[in-house]
Parts: sequence; structure tokens; C-alpha cells
Amino acid sequence: MSNKIKELGDKKKKKRLQLEKNKAKGKEVLAMSKQTEQLHPIELEKFLLWHNAPKNQSGNKKDKLTKWKVKSDTQFKSTVSIFSTMGACQ
Repeated sequence: MSNKIKELGDKKKKKRLQLEKNKAKGKEVLAMSKQTEQLHPIELEKFLLWHNAPKNQSGNKKDKLTKWKVKSDTQFKSTVSIFSTMGACQ
């Protein structure tokens, strides 16, 4: 039983470390201060991974830009929705 608990802890730690690594890489891309259309596909992939988008092995730049725009629009709408329910956007 304790081996299973240890394995779960190791998996969580590994996932957390990967998320931290993705966040650091995403922030490096953000620090470039480029428009999303000017980013290289590899840079877009790093940015998408930071925001927990599934890794796309075969996607081209256009696909990645579309994925980012959908993700960012969704996040923006949910943020506005949260603020409007709190009365902050009236």
C-alpha cells in the first residue's frame, strides 16, 4: 500500500515540476514582447503548454495561432463573467 502512495506522490511531483518548467518557458516567450503572429511555432507551442493546451506534434503555425486565440478568448470571457457576477464590470 505504501508503494502505491509513494508512486502517486512521485507522479504528482513529476507533473508539478513539468508544469513549473512549462510556466518558466512560457514566461520567457512572454518576455520577448512579440505579437502572437510574430512568434515562431516552437515559441507558440511553449506558450500553449504553459496554458495547459495539449501538445500538438503536427500542427503548423496557423493551427497553433488558432488554438491560442480560442484559448485566450475562452479565458477572457470566463474572466469577464467572473468580474460581472462580482459587480466589477458594471
